Amino acid sequence: MASAAYRAGEKLYSERYGETSDYTRKHGVVCSGILLPEHAPPEYADRQTLWNAVEKNERRRDAQLAYSDEFSFQNEFTFEENMELALRFLQENFVSKGLICDYAVHDPEREPGGTPNPHMHVLIPMRAIEPNGLFGKKQEQVFVLDENGDRIWDEKRGRYKTETRSCNGLDKRGALEELRESWARLCNEKFAEKGLDIHLDNRSYERQGVEMLAQIHEGPAVHAMEKKGVRTEIGDYNRFVRQLNAVIRETERKLKDLREWLQTAREELNQLPTPEEPSLAWVVQEQLNNLPSRSKSLRHIQEASQALIDLQEMGITNADELNAKVTEASKFYDELTERVKNNEARVKKLNEVIKQAAIYKKYLPVKQALNEHQFKKAKEKYRAEHNSELILFEAAQRILKEFSPGKQWTDTTVADWKKEVAELRASLEKEAPQVKVACDEMLKLRGIQGTLERYLKPRREISHEQEL
Repeated sequence: MASAAYRAGEKLYSERYGETSDYTRKHGVVCSGILLPEHAPPEYADRQTLWNAVEKNERRRDAQLAYSDEFSFQNEFTFEENMELALRFLQENFVSKGLICDYAVHDPEREPGGTPNPHMHVLIPMRAIEPNGLFGKKQEQVFVLDENGDRIWDEKRGRYKTETRSCNGLDKRGALEELRESWARLCNEKFAEKGLDIHLDNRSYERQGVEMLAQIHEGPAVHAMEKKGVRTEIGDYNRFVRQLNAVIRETERKLKDLREWLQTAREELNQLPTPEEPSLAWVVQEQLNNLPSRSKSLRHIQEASQALIDLQEMGITNADELNAKVTEASKFYDELTERVKNNEARVKKLNEVIKQAAIYKKYLPVKQALNEHQFKKAKEKYRAEHNSELILFEAAQRILKEFSPGKQWTDTTVADWKKEVAELRASLEKEAPQVKVACDEMLKLRGIQGTLERYLKPRREISHEQEL
């Protein structure tokens, strides 16, 4: 109930808990509404009635009531176009399956000149509405089938194998990926309709094969601190990632251009009528000599001379050697980027487990106090009173166990993690200039490329004139 009130900016009363959640003073709520399946009771269009019914339908106090989703509007579309896409997305993916969608559109305040960030929050009750207008089941037991569609006998338990499955299909593996793909498809169709050269891809950078580093989401607290001029670790991290990604994009563009030019240059060289492959230095000198007198200038001579000097300094005599030089620089760049990427991922993971270690330590007394209760009712009462603390403790315990299975961590372990984070950050700061060096190497090769391109093309034109 509190979540629905907060997202919609309304005042709602929970009959189950006897509490009122009042968020009528919340700013930035543009609009809100509820989408109902055709067979849903019409009174569920009232937000308070809907969520009181959802809470009443659950027996367990700690039961999960709803799914929460959020997606951003596209600044290239009008508000009306974004709403049309969003409502269509909800209708196709949720309402058509008997699920109710409680949505609210937020457009938070931003700094002058800042990027707009309109987005939609959606709360979806986990139980779908059945044709009779009642809430259905969350899960059901189904038989596990083999490749032939037959049930599988469990010798140990003496019965056929079963598994628990979600009735609404949102918990199945790949459901989230399908939803992201659906939203990207709708937006891309709209981009194409408006003639915009923009394409959304729901896959991660890694799955796309893009050598880019992801930033960390900046929550309201971090954003507020950064807005006031207070530097944060997340803000520093994202600034570094943006700087490194800019270098990566520029370097990749230059590598692509250089590889395309190199392919063209090799084709040009293969067409030369010389029985032996001439050196690049010889080609440059020959083309300069073959230029008509009226075309020769100090600029031509200076460019040719500089190309010869660069080729000599780099020890490059032919196109194959130039290709090998580009490959070597590309390999260094790829290895450096991969190392930086792995270190960034390690820093992110360590920061998370350090945070969870602090949560674990903070709420460990609450967990110990729960274990000290011997009677079931007293234990249930204590858990209900400290449910949020216990949820945070158990989540932290699970994350720490996954990070270091079979090992007990201590304050010394956390100190070692923090030390490793500091060492990794120092390494990242040291490697950033190396990316710049790799970029400069590409620029130098690109300079040779431009000169060679100007002197390779005239050769064919001059030869053609002589044949005439």
